[in-house]
Amino acid sequence: MAEAITNHDAKMKRLLDRCGERGVKLNGTKFLLKQTSVPYIGHILTSAGVKPDPAKIEAIITLKLRSNSW
Repeated sequence: MAEAITNHDAKMKRLLDRCGERGVKLNGTKFLLKQTSVPYIGHILTSAGVKPDPAKIEAIITLKLRSNSW
């Protein structure tokens, strides 16, 4: 596991160096490293799997049903 992290870090450093050499600017507020979960098109991706994004399903959770729906 430690070897994979070291390998990943080295590749990330090379990528960032190349971006700097070529004038590619990265948004520091959006560029996050080593996250344990990532939001992606309405889902949260984690090592445990894919879950719905709570912010996206809040309206469904708080929906009030009519008592006389039939």
